[in-house]
Amino acid sequence: YRHWAARQSDWDKALVEVLDWSDRQEIPTRLRDLMRQISPGPMAAQDRLKVLRVGLELGPYIGEEFTREMLQQTLPLVDAWFTSADPAVREERAQFLAKALFAAAHFGCTEQVRSLVRCFRDLLRAQQGGQNLEALGALAEQSFRSLRKLGLREDIERLLGEMAAIILQGKDIPTLMRSWGPGNEVLASLIALLHVAGAWYYFGRDHLAEPVVQAARILLFGNELTQAKQRRDLACAYARTLGQATPAVALARLEEMFTHLHNYRDTFTTSGHFSVVQMDLIESVVLAVVHDDFTQSAQARRWLEEEEYLVRQRIHSEVHHLMAQG
Repeated sequence: YRHWAARQSDWDKALVEVLDWSDRQEIPTRLRDLMRQISPGPMAAQDRLKVLRVGLELGPYIGEEFTREMLQQTLPLVDAWFTSADPAVREERAQFLAKALFAAAHFGCTEQVRSLVRCFRDLLRAQQGGQNLEALGALAEQSFRSLRKLGLREDIERLLGEMAAIILQGKDIPTLMRSWGPGNEVLASLIALLHVAGAWYYFGRDHLAEPVVQAARILLFGNELTQAKQRRDLACAYARTLGQATPAVALARLEEMFTHLHNYRDTFTTSGHFSVVQMDLIESVVLAVVHDDFTQSAQARRWLEEEEYLVRQRIHSEVHHLMAQG
């Protein structure tokens, strides 16, 4: 739907067109031209971040030098842009940070990843209520992946603790679930906690993850969720979290989803041909079980993670050395 969503603005149309190009040489030139065309004014910073978001999304496809250029321009703008209290802007921030984190970790930019994670912490601390917790949960998941790639386990530990504390606000899981009601923020809090639970599973802390997963399971198979989007969001987050659990636990619960989720469909514009929520769930389950993490123990994951970090460091070092030689 991106072309449809950009139909009201020539600026947005130009950015969407760049996403469709396949010429690696032309894309950086076009994005730099768009950056130069930005007029001074109150919207200038937001327009620059729109260009940078496209650049960061395409960065791994174009190359390291261009990605670092985009990141260098991103960090000075982030603090100024991230002062808004508007929920829509906060959600947009979270999505932007997720793309920036992915690009930075992909090329081993440790300092940039840490700076972006600090921005994420600022977002968490400014969080009031559950309006943006789902977007922040998805951002947390990307943050954990990025920090794992760079071997920053202590940073992950601190982030997990902070996020769980901010979401729960002094409550335990049963107390949180007893406050459930139509239109309240419990669902957003639970989905955000599922992202944290996935990381707990990954590090072998099943005793912390299990209460969150059990609460999600009860809500998912109950009758409280009446909207298709609510059930889809919870089911997909639940499936992704189970992808980090042991295969014995995960397989039984994933199979249970397909046998116990009744009337799981939507009325979106595609419903005459297929159900989007069903496709989303199938995709989440498939991605969960084909991932390398699904078949490895916590000890094997840690060993491979450390080995991958060393290999990535050597690759980056040798590439930079060769490039310096001309």
